[in-house]
Formats: sequence, structure tokens, C-alpha cells
Amino acid sequence: MKSNTEIAYYQRLRSKMMVRAELLKVNWARYYANLLNLGGVHNEQYLKNFFNDDSKRLNSEQLAIILMDLENITDVRPINQDQLQDEVLRMIGEIGELTRTMKKELDEHNDISDLEASKLLPKTRNILVLAEELHIRLEETKAQGY
Repeated sequence: MKSNTEIAYYQRLRSKMMVRAELLKVNWARYYANLLNLGGVHNEQYLKNFFNDDSKRLNSEQLAIILMDLENITDVRPINQDQLQDEVLRMIGEIGELTRTMKKELDEHNDISDLEASKLLPKTRNILVLAEELHIRLEETKAQGY
């Protein structure tokens, strides 16, 4: 079993992998499953299981490949005002999706159950990916002095 620290690390790693894949305009699980040569018919699900199942861990070679790929983000483009507005609108759309899911899934109790959290996590993950991508592109714009 993964420790709480490892679980948090895997969640953060998955978010970074999703941002990288979004920058490349590819499916994150397919991209990393192929990068790791996981093979098989359901290699994307096999990869996702490392993040969904607390008893599964990536080996050190797989982690090294992923981390080297994440460090090599060289295709970041500066962002202009129109693109910024489009990205913010996409994020607002995702927040709307989260709001609809919350209205549908949350009950009258203040606590959030495991099932409720499971339904909300994909929506918040999408918002996080969009926000991180936007942040990286703004940093690149600043660095290039646009």
C-alpha cells in the first residue's frame, strides 16, 4: 500500500502528466502508456491503475522516464489576449461542469463521501490541468517579454 505521502505524490504526478499531454494535444494515458512501453490491449487503463489503485506503484525506471519527459517541456507557446480569453472561457466551462455535478451528486450532509469525491475529482482535475497550462503559458509569455 502507498503511504499518504505517496498517494499525494501520485496525484500531483498525474496532474503534471495531464498538463504535459494537454500541451501536446494528446490523450495523457495513451501518451504515457506508449512512452513507458506498457503494451497490451488496455495499456491506457493499465497506466491509470497505477494512479487509481493504492497497491500499485511505478518502478524507478518508469518514474525516471516520466520525470525526464515532464522536465523536457520545450514546446510551451506564449499566449496572446485572444488565446487567454479562450482558455479562461474553457476553464469557466469546466467550473460550470463541476457545479452541475455538485448539484447532482452532493446530498444534504456537509461531509463529502468517498463516492461523492470520486464523482467530483475528474472535474476538479480538468480545472487544475487547464489552470496549470494557462499558468505555464503566461510564464513563458513573461519570460519572452511579450
